[in-house]
Amino acid sequence: LDAAYRSTLASGIPFTPGDSMVITVPGDRAGFPASTFRGKTAEPFSMVPIGTPVAGSPINLTWTAASDLNAEMFVTFRYSAAGTAPATLNRQVACAFVDDGSGQVPATVAAEWVAAATRDYTAQRIRTILTQIDLPLSYFNIVSTFDWPTPVSP
Repeated sequence: LDAAYRSTLASGIPFTPGDSMVITVPGDRAGFPASTFRGKTAEPFSMVPIGTPVAGSPINLTWTAASDLNAEMFVTFRYSAAGTAPATLNRQVACAFVDDGSGQVPATVAAEWVAAATRDYTAQRIRTILTQIDLPLSYFNIVSTFDWPTPVSP
């Protein structure tokens, strides 16, 4: 795409989580048609704290489910590997879930995170709107995210 279609903001385009949006692209004579895209941005959500499961148990996750099927939930479990400085988060388990409000990390995958002296987890809802344009193999993809815990705004 031409630079006119790129955001000049390094942080992307600001939005209110869960709001509807309309993006209008004026088009280009070189071939990209004028288009209007509509959709919903990633809604805010909350996670039920998971605590520390008993060794050999899975990690059960619960969060506020998305309102439709255009979102996915990503949860990252960071931890310090055995034999490293306890404050060093140098390993991670990354999981993707259908955004229906719950998920489970199998005990075999969660074992090192559960046993680690230092660990944390974060979650991110990703909502995509992928639209095919009236040209062969041309698509417009809009991605919005909502992170938990919510980062402090600068």
